[in-house]
Amino acid sequence: MKRLQILVWLCAVAVIAHADSTEWDISVAEFPRMAGEMDDTARLQRAVDATGAEKVLYLPRGVYEISKTIMVTNCTSLLLHKSATVRAIAKMDHLLHINMRAGSMWRWGSLKPGETYDQGLFLRGGHLDGNGLSSCLYLQMYFHFTLRDVVFANGFPYGLHVGNKGAEIIANNLYFRTVKRGLAGNVALFSEGNDSQYSDLVCVDYTTGLRTLGGANTFTRFHVWGGPIPPPAKGRLPEMLENSVCFDLGGHMNTLRDCYADTGAIGFLVGGWGQQIVGCWYLNNTAFGLKDITIVKQRPDSSDLLISDGVFRASGPETQLYDGPGRVQWRSMVYRGFAPDTELPAEAICEPDQPKATSSDDWELITDPKNAVFTSPPGEFAKPQTARALSISAPRKMFSKHFPKAGPGKAFVMRVRATDDVTKCLEFSFYQTDGKVWGKSQVPLTREWQEIRIPYEELHYFSHYPKMPPLAPGEMPDARKIHTFRFMYGNWISRGTADQAHGFEIGSLRILGR
Repeated sequence: MKRLQILVWLCAVAVIAHADSTEWDISVAEFPRMAGEMDDTARLQRAVDATGAEKVLYLPRGVYEISKTIMVTNCTSLLLHKSATVRAIAKMDHLLHINMRAGSMWRWGSLKPGETYDQGLFLRGGHLDGNGLSSCLYLQMYFHFTLRDVVFANGFPYGLHVGNKGAEIIANNLYFRTVKRGLAGNVALFSEGNDSQYSDLVCVDYTTGLRTLGGANTFTRFHVWGGPIPPPAKGRLPEMLENSVCFDLGGHMNTLRDCYADTGAIGFLVGGWGQQIVGCWYLNNTAFGLKDITIVKQRPDSSDLLISDGVFRASGPETQLYDGPGRVQWRSMVYRGFAPDTELPAEAICEPDQPKATSSDDWELITDPKNAVFTSPPGEFAKPQTARALSISAPRKMFSKHFPKAGPGKAFVMRVRATDDVTKCLEFSFYQTDGKVWGKSQVPLTREWQEIRIPYEELHYFSHYPKMPPLAPGEMPDARKIHTFRFMYGNWISRGTADQAHGFEIGSLRILGR
């Protein structure tokens, strides 16, 4: 009976081992240290070299100490146990250097008949600990390479360095953390690459969280903060906060979306052109003693910068909102904690619970003219029932709070003009959350800017739209339910000019109460 129990146990172990190995081909456990080897450098390199293209090398849990850069140039993908740590014990340029030329887009010109290149290469899991002696990872000559669930600890000068020869990094759940002293000036993520997507990243105590030199990269939900490492000397800031920058954007057309600059001397340092900072926050944790702060610093070479839909919060009179040449568009921002005499952009809403208006019944939806312009090419409306619209989202929470009563006595006031001589009118409408559409079909236009007032009483229910819900007796529009405004032009209002170009521009739109 005892023999049978042992046999069953051995079979179970074999099944589990087989199940665990379904994601990898070779394990580092198969490559022990050889005689005379004092660290794990040689065994790791042997394991990488033995794995090769289209295969996966697995690193079980444990600490692997290396004294020389591990080179991955044969298209080996790496899978690390979440508790596997590769740690530097000597100075070197990089702990791990991945160069995927052999299996990436760089081989397109040299593929033999029947060959393909691997689009599924990856590094997943584990801890790469530069230990203050090296950068954690250098990645170059990559194409559609996946990084996921990796910790980059104590990298110097970089945690992750993405080189300029490659594209399409797909990165998720990366954690950058410095816990050793003496590494001030390091950069968590330095990207010279292009056309890549990074999401759900956290950086703690690297002097610079993100630095970019490439273009067309998107960074989503990246939280950069610092302060836990103590000051290097009495009377100074925490070590990693001196000269700290949360996000340093160079290159061109990079986008930060829903990112959080949390306690940095500069929140956003921006150079290059076409950069976007959308839905982002800046907040300073005053417990760490940082005072001289510039939230946005734009370099002289920067142009076409967009900052929108975010919240920037001052923590004291030393907080400076912006420093730079002024080549920036501010849109739909919230600024909190700034002194009353602070020079804010004209589009500022100083507090979210205080509308930019003279009364609670007068609130203006500001639009940027460059992004509220309708244009159509000649002949676009030549066919019957053709139409196009310019849509502007409504701030529903603001409407609900400041317009609790809707109906007669209120009016829409729009500042509008035609951009040509043939566009004589437009159709104005708005969509409610209950599916109902209200508007006015013929709003007259001229080439000159004018303010046009449309009382609620003049609005019509667009029952000719398909699937419109029925109205209750006496029902009127409800501003609390508005979610989108539409300014439309179409064949039915072209008045014999359908073969010509048309256009108009919306300067502002507000709801006015008597």
